[in-house]
Amino acid sequence: MRFALFALGLLGMLPCLAQTPAQDFDDLTEADLLSDVTVTATRSRERVFYVPTPTTVITKSQALERTQTSLADLLKGEVGVFVRATNPSAGSPIIRGVTGRDVLMLVDGFRLSHAFMRPNTQYQGLVDSYFIEQIEVVRGPGSVLYGSDALGGITNTLTPIFQANGPRFQIHTDYTSNPAGVSTHGRVNLGDQDFNVQAGLTYRTFGDVVLGQAPNPQVFFPNPGRTVADSGYEFYGLNFKSAVQFTPSQSFTLTAQHSRIPTVSRQDGIIQGYGPNVPSAERGFAPQSRTFILGSYQADFEQTWLDTLRLQAGYQQIEDNRNQRNFSTRPSFPGYGTGTASSNNTL
Repeated sequence: MRFALFALGLLGMLPCLAQTPAQDFDDLTEADLLSDVTVTATRSRERVFYVPTPTTVITKSQALERTQTSLADLLKGEVGVFVRATNPSAGSPIIRGVTGRDVLMLVDGFRLSHAFMRPNTQYQGLVDSYFIEQIEVVRGPGSVLYGSDALGGITNTLTPIFQANGPRFQIHTDYTSNPAGVSTHGRVNLGDQDFNVQAGLTYRTFGDVVLGQAPNPQVFFPNPGRTVADSGYEFYGLNFKSAVQFTPSQSFTLTAQHSRIPTVSRQDGIIQGYGPNVPSAERGFAPQSRTFILGSYQADFEQTWLDTLRLQAGYQQIEDNRNQRNFSTRPSFPGYGTGTASSNNTL
């Protein structure tokens, strides 16, 4: 299954919309300097301390410090946010008691999710968690600004901003123990403030999940040991971002992303859990991919009725293929063996 989303945006008569924290600190107090900047809650640049809607900002340094197998994992533990997941690559944030189509997910202000999608969504797993500047989480209704799919809240993932004094080449590798995994991200940053390019590659591989000591065998039946079979996965990510500063008040940014997860199983469908039997012999996604292109032009004005003009045009295509193989003879704990898989595999 594939679906594509096109969007054109025009923002005018607004204070300056920027993804980076304010650069002029002359008039800021110490309390201001300790407060992160958000653009999601009000569609204008505001410090979190002054935003009336409960808002959380997860910075890139905080993201690198956290153990995660997908972007959604970075939201775990944040105030008022829970994450529902059916496998290590998928996570659906629950904000104010709702999830799926009632929680809007954005990337650079462009919709990752949409109002007509299914109740639970795993598409944040297709966003590279290493190619981010920050993640903004708005807890509470944002429907006036964003539409009915922002009933419970909003998450907005902002891609990196070029830093002229930053490193030209970066590489990051980390390891996880359960599931056993290795993640590697490399990035090159070239240019200056007038013209710059950022390009990054990410590869992640995870093994099967291993349960704790002496688990209840009925919960993860028909797995014979403590390992949940077929729960590992691989992730490939390609990212590109370029910015051109035409004049001090005019700029254009082009962002392109592609990610792919070849195959991953839904753990809730291949173990018994707390139900009467095992639902499926095979159940999962194969493959999943996301292609994203966003162009953004911005012009700032002084001493006029118009503060900022911003034009955006974006394209996104998500491939969401699923596979399921049922049992001709269902296994059930105890005494029914491993069952017999059907010859029919539904895609």
